[in-house]
Amino acid sequence: MIIRMVQYDFSIAMDHAENRDGKYYMEFPQSCVLYLRGKGEPDFLVMVMVMPDGRKMEYQVPVVHVQAYTKDEIFQKKLIFLLPFYIMRYEKNRD
Repeated sequence: MIIRMVQYDFSIAMDHAENRDGKYYMEFPQSCVLYLRGKGEPDFLVMVMVMPDGRKMEYQVPVVHVQAYTKDEIFQKKLIFLLPFYIMRYEKNRD
């Protein structure tokens, strides 16, 4: 998943790259990975990129767990788009 996120974010950054004073600047978007089920995954997905000169850059993408939010938090934080997934927390209780 992290490789895909780097590809998506790099593509978006390239679309908006700009030349300032003879140097190009790329601003990466503030993206995240949304897990609809489970809470056991890490808080960040991480990729270490090794540059041609040997420097290492760590690229982190935050992980958001829908099940970590209560119904009240979803409304308070205006995350209404998560409501359809809120009911997934009760899947195991349907028997």
